[in-house]
Amino acid sequence: MNDLLWAKKHFERYCPRYEKYERYYQGDQPLAFVSKKIRSIFGELFGDFCDNQCKQVVDIFSARVQLFGFSSENEDLTAYLEDIYNINKLDLNADRIHTEAIKEGDSYAIVWPNEQGVATIYPQKTRNIAVRYEDNGDREEIVEACKSWLQEVNGQSVRRVTRYMPDRIERYVTSEKKFPASTAVLRQYTDDGQPPVIVNPYGVIPIFHFSNAADPDDFAMSELKPVIPIQNALNKCCVDLLVAMEFNALPQRWATGLEVPIDGQNQSIEVYKAATDRLWMNSSPDAKFGEFPATDLQQFLAIQDNYRQEICRVTSTPAHLLFLSGQFPSGEALKTASEPLTTKVNAACEVWGETWENLMRFACLISGRPITEEITCVWKDTSPQSQKDQADVAIKKQSIGVSDEQLQREFGYSTEQIEQMQEENATRAASVSELAVQAFNAGGVNVNAAA
Repeated sequence: MNDLLWAKKHFERYCPRYEKYERYYQGDQPLAFVSKKIRSIFGELFGDFCDNQCKQVVDIFSARVQLFGFSSENEDLTAYLEDIYNINKLDLNADRIHTEAIKEGDSYAIVWPNEQGVATIYPQKTRNIAVRYEDNGDREEIVEACKSWLQEVNGQSVRRVTRYMPDRIERYVTSEKKFPASTAVLRQYTDDGQPPVIVNPYGVIPIFHFSNAADPDDFAMSELKPVIPIQNALNKCCVDLLVAMEFNALPQRWATGLEVPIDGQNQSIEVYKAATDRLWMNSSPDAKFGEFPATDLQQFLAIQDNYRQEICRVTSTPAHLLFLSGQFPSGEALKTASEPLTTKVNAACEVWGETWENLMRFACLISGRPITEEITCVWKDTSPQSQKDQADVAIKKQSIGVSDEQLQREFGYSTEQIEQMQEENATRAASVSELAVQAFNAGGVNVNAAA
């Protein structure tokens, strides 16, 4: 029975892509040279060089997708969701999950109770997870999942395999390095003192898939997929520039009209060697010397900029963020320049927001508080705005009843900062009231002066 064949095919197909995206993100990128001779001369010198735009593209996108929390019409439920958010440090772990999804096309989180029974969210490495979808007629959902990773056990490297199903979780181990097609070749894992089969009382696969594709069944749709060919061309151009600079430092010279001396083996003798301490001279009236014109290095720089512009185009990355040069746009120009990225960010928030809401519902179920109320994923507004624009929007929101606390959260203030401001305002209001009473008793009513 090939019960893990689907997972084996998934890992074999997509893990090489995930690893490639990770390498390019980290700057581990292959270099191309114009010839084997050039590679032999400059390969060791420039072997680790890269003008890494891949990391920039991912980080710029990720910085704009910031999970702020969860809300509900039920204030007690909102507070409960905030506790789960804080316990799991989602201000940091959510960024990790989003970055992984942008970089590799997929990202996963496992939700399971810890030893105290508290729902805990565990971000996963993408290459360790495989999920299988099945259309149930209403929406696609994960019907089976598998986690596979290498681990040191008693000084030996083994492969752990955990199979997730709606009713149980099976744990296996093997000394084979390759992923198997069947659980029949695995032995049950009990080395940590836990049972090999754990009952899943929730009836739900506890793995949540954050896909960078519109269809979650389209795996490895990384933001780097269209960038990598351009990145390779950019690196090639940068290396060509460095090689050209090296040759320009010592111009290539030529000579004609000379008699070339021959040695005893009928081989030509090199008389004229280019060096900083050598001068070429010849008494023959037909002899001529010269040098090749220097390469125009500005052409290399222009081509590099063209490649960077192309990366901006295919990824909707604002050029002023990738180039970090010249004068930054402001006002309406800034909004216009950032609009393509803003649209992409909003689309990602909509897709991942649904996944986060399902994850939090499951976390509440685990913690013993199943919920039927609607919950909403709240994202921080990271679209470029001036402080004046933000203040104007806040005043308009306040006029329609938005609370001061909500506006302060939207401005990015933490719960602790909001509570501190409330205490300071209350103290100031009490002080103003006391001064007003004193002024009134003294026969004056200039409260503003007292304040």
